[in-house]
Amino acid sequence: MNSDFFSVGSGRFLLTTVSAVLGRGDNIEIVSAGDSPVFLINNDGHRKLSGNAGGFLHVGVARAIGASETLGAPAQVKITPAPGDRIFLATDGITDNMTIEELAEVIRDASTPEDASAQIEQTIKDRLQDGRVPETIGVRFRYDDRTGIIRFF
Repeated sequence: MNSDFFSVGSGRFLLTTVSAVLGRGDNIEIVSAGDSPVFLINNDGHRKLSGNAGGFLHVGVARAIGASETLGAPAQVKITPAPGDRIFLATDGITDNMTIEELAEVIRDASTPEDASAQIEQTIKDRLQDGRVPETIGVRFRYDDRTGIIRFF
């Protein structure tokens, strides 16, 4: 797939990212290529497990699929989630319009993944209506796909 994307877009367009979380017994494995981040969120705080959040990135650094002739090794992380942990996968349509601190607070305080998702979507819709986001993430709203997956343990 990488060579097909690169042959059409020459590393300038037709780029994508992939993040996957696979449960294996008590452990999970996270594999990602590109900038879509995966976070571990719990009562102790939050930690980026892979990817990059917010802002514009040079796609070669982000290891996006289709960015170069040869796809670099994907990021790989193995963890054992504890009760109360939450895993959050997000596209830049979310992380460009809310800080990870805001996202972590919403996800940590939510009673269900659906509740967290609804709160995130409403915050982004409100910001879209205003056309502005917090100064710490660039001031101007960024239009992009908004996909997030939230898993409570």
